[in-house]
Amino acid sequence: MNQSRFFNVIGTGNCEQGAWLKLKHLNLDSYFDTGGFGTHVIERECVIEHALDNARKHYGKDFIDLDNVFVVGDTPADVTCSKKLKFEVCCNCNRRLHNDRIRSI
Repeated sequence: MNQSRFFNVIGTGNCEQGAWLKLKHLNLDSYFDTGGFGTHVIERECVIEHALDNARKHYGKDFIDLDNVFVVGDTPADVTCSKKLKFEVCCNCNRRLHNDRIRSI
């Protein structure tokens, strides 16, 4: 069991298989053990909730203090979802359209 205070969990609108392939291609797959995926749910906030549920099961922790849940995203949907769920968010956008939309959220 992970004894760390930090748990990296992926939440993405991508299908699960595609998400793991993308992470593997970028050598990031070893940083994640579980997550929530668009394969299983459609709405982004449901993806993040699904990721959190999977993390609870995988790590055997309740993650009661949701003030310590942070969403790192790269789309306006990630920011909107984080606000709805009242999670902290850090957004990294590399497209002008997304930057302008995120500023307006």
